[in-house]
This record gives sequence, structure tokens and C-alpha cells, in this order.
Amino acid sequence: MYNNIQALRGIAAFLVVIFHLLPHFRAMGLSNVIFESIAQYGYAGVDVFFVISGFVMAKTTQNLPQTISSGKIFISKRFLRIYSGYLPIFAFALLYYSIYNPDFVRNIDLFHSLFLSSVEPKELLVGVSWTLSYELYFYLLIGILLALNVPILITFAIVSIIVIIKLFLISSLDTSWLNFLLSHFLLDFFAGYFLFSLNHYYLKLRYIAVFVVIGLISLYCGVTMTIENNWTRIVTFGVFGFSVMWILLALEVNKKLIIRGFLKKLGDASYSLYLVHIVFVNMFYTSGIRTALVTHNIALLGFIVYTIMIVIISLLIYKWIELPLYKKMLRVIMSRNITKKHYE
Repeated sequence: MYNNIQALRGIAAFLVVIFHLLPHFRAMGLSNVIFESIAQYGYAGVDVFFVISGFVMAKTTQNLPQTISSGKIFISKRFLRIYSGYLPIFAFALLYYSIYNPDFVRNIDLFHSLFLSSVEPKELLVGVSWTLSYELYFYLLIGILLALNVPILITFAIVSIIVIIKLFLISSLDTSWLNFLLSHFLLDFFAGYFLFSLNHYYLKLRYIAVFVVIGLISLYCGVTMTIENNWTRIVTFGVFGFSVMWILLALEVNKKLIIRGFLKKLGDASYSLYLVHIVFVNMFYTSGIRTALVTHNIALLGFIVYTIMIVIISLLIYKWIELPLYKKMLRVIMSRNITKKHYE
């Protein structure tokens, strides 16, 4: 995996973290223009995640033969990757909420939460897991195309056109299932997939200025216009995420900037950070920590320390739970005659 993309993944996860911490920051009577200006748009990290996911899937499948066996292996591997990281966090969340916030558990849908079959955060035990439903759908789509020996790039181009038509021309005909199957988030995934397919031709340093301009314009539009969960999000933060990713890829491919150290490690642990942080954000209030920090006049220091603690815990979860569990489950699958070369 490219170092810069892995680092970007870590930054995207952290943006989501501070977005969810922002209401607590303000509730503690704290104020900081720079932090609040960034944190209020932290949800854009999700779009960055989706673009990266599309890129990674293109890289993963580039040498796979388009056969039924490849499709099955791809789907098995990707579903395993999602659930091996999700299930420990789900179990932790269920245990914590059952003890300290049982009303919350009674009001969510455990079936949808466990099987990642809902994109409604209010229904889910781990609220941010709604994005995983889109991830699984994207993986399933690629797996089916591999199995049926259908050209993936051409299919994605056709589906992109259909999604765009739906967004702008037939939104009045929307239904919940149509919203999901033809979600605007697919355009994020497809953009990342296309980027990998074209990166050998267009990742030239002379184009960086173009993408800097595109990125800044899309970011400006994102912070000045009303963003809803529709085309406005794609043409603003989706395009911004794509532009930043293109720039970082170009810098790494041309050996001008390769990010290492902490940001790379944060990227490795980004999945754990993304999932577990929402539990600790809720815990910040329900456990009484937030109130205690304000009472003892250490609100700012406490907020910073708690944020750092979430990051550290995520790094430990990745190292001690997520990665070992994934490798162990992977060995089980491989023992069933799934060839190792199909895996990242």
C-alpha cells in the first residue's frame, strides 16, 4: 500500500473523530476558531475513506483473473476484513452500553447492527458503521463482476452515469432501496477505482497545480454552501478528497514526498480508530468524565488528553486485536484451499 494514502486514511479517520467530539468541546464551554473550523467539516473524512477504498480495491484486483473462483475469494477476503475489525468493537460497545446505557441498547436494532444491513446511524449500536454497509455493497459488486467476467471499469462508468442521472433528474422517484443501490457515495468509490487505473498515465508533477486549484475550489464550495447527503457532498468534499489523494499519490510516485512515522501508523490503525472512537465519544459524557473535567476547571487539558487517549487505544486495538484476529481468520480461510496470492 502507498505510504501517503495510508497516512491520508489516518488523517481522514481523525477528522471524523474530532467531528464527533466537537459538540462536547462546545458543551464544555471551550472555543477555538481553528479547531472548530476544521472539526465541523470532519465528516468529509468519510468521502476520503470511500475514495481510498475504491483505489485499494482496484490495486487488489489488478492481477486477479475474472473467474467465479476469483469473485468468491475476493468477496470472502473483503467481508472477512470488515468483520474481523468490526466484531470486537461491536462486542465492546454492546457490553458497555448494556451496563451503562441500557436504554440506548433497547432503542437500536441489534440485527441491523450486527449484520451491517442498515445505513441509518440512529438504528445502529456503532453509529459510524453505516458506512460499512456501503463498503460491503461495493465489494460485493466487484466480486460479482469478477465472477461474471464483466469489464469492471466499463460497468462502473455506466453505473456512474446512471447515478448522476438519478441525482439530478429523477430524485422524485427515490425509494430507500434505490437510494442505497444507486447512492451518490458510489461515485466516491468509482473515482478511487478509476484513479488507480489511470495513475500510471496522469500522475505527473506538472498536473499538481491543476489538482491544487480543483481541490481548493471544491473545498471552498463545501464550506460556503449548504451540504446535504446528495450531489452537493460529492461535488464538494468528494472532489476535494479525490484531489488531495491525487496530489499525495503524485508526490509519492515521483519520490517527492513519502510520509512515514506516526501518520503512517495512524493510517494502519485507522479502521479501529474510526469504529471505536464513537463509543469513547459517547462514554465521554455518559461516564461523567466531561462533567468532572469542567467541574475541576481542566476542561481543555482533559479534552486534549482524552482525544489522545482515543488515538492510543485505537493503535493498541489494531496491534493486539484487529490485526492478529484478521491474520488468524485468514489462515482459517487459506486452510480451505484459498490461495495466498489473492490476498494483500
